[in-house]
Amino acid sequence: MCEFKNCRVPAVPGESLCILHMPIPKDLNQFREALYRQIDEIGPLEIRNARFSFVGYRFPCTVTIGGIKHRLSSQAVVLPETINEITFFTAAKIHGNVEFALVKAKHKIDLSYATVYGSVGMLEATIDGDLDLSSAEIHGSIILHNATINGSLLLPHAEIDKRIDLSHAHVWWNVDFSATRVNGSVAFVHSHFNKNLRFPGCTVGSIYLERKMPKINRWRVDVKRCGVSILRDDAASAFWGFASRSLSANGERRRSDDAFYFSKLHYWRERRRSQSRPGRLRILRTILRRAFYGFLWLIDLCFLRWSTAYGASLTRLFTTWIVVIGGFGITFSLMPDLIKAPAREVPLWNWIVGFHYSTTTFATLGLGNIEPSLSRLSMFLTSIEALLGAILIALAVLVIGRKFMR
Repeated sequence: MCEFKNCRVPAVPGESLCILHMPIPKDLNQFREALYRQIDEIGPLEIRNARFSFVGYRFPCTVTIGGIKHRLSSQAVVLPETINEITFFTAAKIHGNVEFALVKAKHKIDLSYATVYGSVGMLEATIDGDLDLSSAEIHGSIILHNATINGSLLLPHAEIDKRIDLSHAHVWWNVDFSATRVNGSVAFVHSHFNKNLRFPGCTVGSIYLERKMPKINRWRVDVKRCGVSILRDDAASAFWGFASRSLSANGERRRSDDAFYFSKLHYWRERRRSQSRPGRLRILRTILRRAFYGFLWLIDLCFLRWSTAYGASLTRLFTTWIVVIGGFGITFSLMPDLIKAPAREVPLWNWIVGFHYSTTTFATLGLGNIEPSLSRLSMFLTSIEALLGAILIALAVLVIGRKFMR
């Protein structure tokens, strides 16, 4: 018998391994004949393995689908178009491609620890279980264009020499890119993700999204951005954080800023939802925690998101300046008793004085030619505007300095 663990196929005469586990090169016709006996369940179970268990096999050619009618005309190993069992390619070595276009798999497809010297293509495939590529080594690309995976897409510690194409792919459960290395690009064009996304330690050559980038000045938080649909806010935060790091590493600073902005939007949305869910904490402790996170969210909203788009938008920053100066200027103009200035009967003079006082207060100049009155409201408004001016001017220095350093 074959010395490979749990293999029931007889060994090749004079060898310690069967034709399925023998290293390359080997006779392709003998390999295909032995493999088809296993798939077609020909012969007693004692001398063949489970139908779709290819653990540790050494494929000297491409693995494709197409049914019985394509077996004789193809130089590849041809599997049925519909796979009704779990398919194991664990630790297999495939000296060709894995071509599963239009395949219908009723269970999991396991390519963990496999080595594919070509590409893995599953165009318009439907997999009712997981697609497991954990620790796989793919010398070509992974193409999941228009594929539907009703389980999870698992790629932790995988190494892909070329690219991954997830365009129009739909993954219903988790997507795990932990410590995945992709030397080429990863395409997320009209991809749909329903559950968790994990990207810790993932490195890619570049990331490709839909060409039309949405503007960061949009107020609404959509589940679909840049053509990528993500239903969970925590998953969206993880995805856009990964996209921001990848784009920044490739020198695409503007798109990296946009992606970071999206990640923060979804992060705070998820934080607010998690704090609003009923928990096992005591009522007072729950109220305090919600109030604390609500305060942090308000600070983030006013001084980071609305005012600067997290350091990405000078337009928002200067717009905020105008809004603050204009708002306080209108207040001081309509209520001239709040400031000490020589009154005139011409209404325009009150507006000039009000906006001049608002501008000097915002800039924290303190010229002394116009002073606040002794009323509490005047002192309160002056102090608030001066504080806002100091914060927004400091933010302007940071944002402009960041732009110049880039």
